[in-house]
Amino acid sequence: ALFGLDTLKGKGTRAQGFYLALAGLAVTALLVTGAGLNSPVIYGRGMLVADGLSFLLTWIALATSFFVVLLSEKYRSFEGLSLSVYYGLLLLSATGLILVVSANDFLMIFLSIELVGIPAFILTGYLRHVEKSSEAAIKFFLIGAFSSAMLAYGISILYGLTGSTSLTVLQAGAQLLEDHASLALVA
Repeated sequence: ALFGLDTLKGKGTRAQGFYLALAGLAVTALLVTGAGLNSPVIYGRGMLVADGLSFLLTWIALATSFFVVLLSEKYRSFEGLSLSVYYGLLLLSATGLILVVSANDFLMIFLSIELVGIPAFILTGYLRHVEKSSEAAIKFFLIGAFSSAMLAYGISILYGLTGSTSLTVLQAGAQLLEDHASLALVA
């Protein structure tokens, strides 16, 4: 909805984007309230787990995103810009943060980190008229691409050793990793 709102040309679209972003964060906060506090809940075919730690970190991610949205509305460099896309990208990054703190599988970790990183690359270069913003976005993208490649390589080595990308299986196969300590260290 935030990305579609940016296509509308009107005076109220900036305020609508602001309130829509806050509403999205509020709805997300209501949906995650109390999930996994009593006992861990595994879902998504074992790729995600809701427990006390993921619940706490999800709330931190939501609170941080909420304050970033509030602070962004009055930021001087954003004057005259439509911020609906900015808020949409911010919420995509928050979704990635929520998924990464709940991840129980290397594939979910990798996808979640990418869901945080790709919108962050765009957000870094959001102020196109500022040269430092564009420069920072290019540098951030190059570092992020290199880091993602290294992460994928390490995950592939661990998959080759254990035959699974699940963190639970990796924990159970700790002896197997000890037998191949040098390769596990490379991973």
